[in-house]
Amino acid sequence: MGVEAIGGIKQISGFPSRMPVGTGFAFPDSGPNPAHAAVAILAALHYKNKTGKGQYIEISQYESTICWTGTAILEYNVNKNLQPRLGNHLAYASPHGTYRCKGNDEWCVIGIFNEKEWGKLIRAMGSPSWTKDPKFATMEERKKNEDQLDLLITEWTLQHTREEVWALQKEGISVGMVQNARDILEDPHLKARNYFRYVDNSEAGLLPCFGPVARLSALEERVPSPAPLFGEHNDRIFGGLLGMSEEEINQLIVEEVIY
Repeated sequence: MGVEAIGGIKQISGFPSRMPVGTGFAFPDSGPNPAHAAVAILAALHYKNKTGKGQYIEISQYESTICWTGTAILEYNVNKNLQPRLGNHLAYASPHGTYRCKGNDEWCVIGIFNEKEWGKLIRAMGSPSWTKDPKFATMEERKKNEDQLDLLITEWTLQHTREEVWALQKEGISVGMVQNARDILEDPHLKARNYFRYVDNSEAGLLPCFGPVARLSALEERVPSPAPLFGEHNDRIFGGLLGMSEEEINQLIVEEVIY
């Protein structure tokens, strides 16, 4: 949280009318820091292969996080503009956001980046009369009236399911469906790819586990195992790995050192 804040990520994350929120998880630890570290390691290995010499790698969390603020630094340096929190909006697209659909907590996303795409969306919506308003005639005007535009777009999406809006991809419109965990588990593409691996947990039953994101042709995939139960591997660790006798283990149990 602290690195996210001083690195500028929090200031540009969230909605303009609300306080900075950040990404909601340990973003530097799982994003910029390991990504830069991986590239640095690969570069050092490449150097070693060419020269036979190693490298000392230093990576600053602060500096690697700043690199992921996009164009915020450039925008201020050139135009003296501080990038605001944009929520779901984008400076060079309109409409661009998340819109409620028919159903309970069902949502879709729509992103229009040029006038050709805007024309396609207008036709998909049935050319409602409000689309002829000069306030929405150009990207510049739509950006000025974006809040009103979002309300009008929502009036249309509420009449359709997520799947119906998603189908507009075949018309060349940048749309998507906001999926939940159930949708992802039932995703036909992931099923065809055999992405999820199912393991049998003696207490929780059959559970899905995330499969490998990268698949290497010469690397055999490891079959995941269920999470161990409390004390399940005591005998293997204490009696096998540490070579303790049964009496020693039982004494530790009596003393409540292990359970």
